[in-house]
Amino acid sequence: MRIARNHIRMHRTIGEGYFGLVMEGEIYKKQTSWTRVAVKISKSHVEGSISLANEAVIMAKIGIHENVVRLLGVCHHKDSLLLIMEYAEHGNLRSHLLLQRNTNAEECTHSCPTQKAFLHALQVAKGMAYITSHKCIHGDLSARNVLVGAGNVLKVSDFGLAKDIHYYEFYKRKTPGIVPFKWTAPESLIDKIYTEASDVWSFGVLLWEIATLGGLPYPGVPIEELYELLTKRNYRMKQPPNCSKKLYNLMVNCWNELPNNRPRFSDLVGQTQQAMSELEKSDTLMQDAQRSGEVVTE
Repeated sequence: MRIARNHIRMHRTIGEGYFGLVMEGEIYKKQTSWTRVAVKISKSHVEGSISLANEAVIMAKIGIHENVVRLLGVCHHKDSLLLIMEYAEHGNLRSHLLLQRNTNAEECTHSCPTQKAFLHALQVAKGMAYITSHKCIHGDLSARNVLVGAGNVLKVSDFGLAKDIHYYEFYKRKTPGIVPFKWTAPESLIDKIYTEASDVWSFGVLLWEIATLGGLPYPGVPIEELYELLTKRNYRMKQPPNCSKKLYNLMVNCWNELPNNRPRFSDLVGQTQQAMSELEKSDTLMQDAQRSGEVVTE
């Protein structure tokens, strides 16, 4: 949907990247007055406009899902392209996790509660399974590119590096460009091949971010050494403190050296749902035992 420039109000900047910036704004809708939105604006150079145009095409193709940020419309104004998207009132997931970390600072805990961690994982997996079902790859999945909306609903966002793989099932990068190194799968670093499996690798790193309440991946590892560690020494991040074994196993499965041996996002949805069900059952048994005065042992 095309939106006229005079139907858009822009207020404060809420994010900025290489190709453009994101502002909090409002759009006018007939009979519903002004609605709060996020407006993504390309910078004046051609590369930024092309990237934003590609993002708009991908988002339009993907359509609507509860766990994917929704494109509301576009606006061409002078030399800039504007993408109007639904507004996420709690910002991005990494900032949200860091806020929880600061809240828990007195208790010196930098780990996400297990049930909440799996709930985060489930929502992102659902969003990515939906994206994948539309023959698209994200290419930049990370906590910073997941938004937190009303009711703490997570929404996969930022499709600046996303690609349509309807015909070939993969995308091969042919030109140099920005690479989110710490979130990128080894085969993408080596051969520049991007598939659902490479997004799954990134999802594993995102799980690590969730478990550590926004920690930076590969702590203590110099970026110049990471490539060799991942590709030649099969290095993987260790289980974070206070992270459940089930959650860490999900990460490790996502980091399988062989892309075909990694789970698909549809598998990850089922696995996280099962883990949450088992946790709920365990909590119920624990509460029942405590009420009856029984001693519970691990």
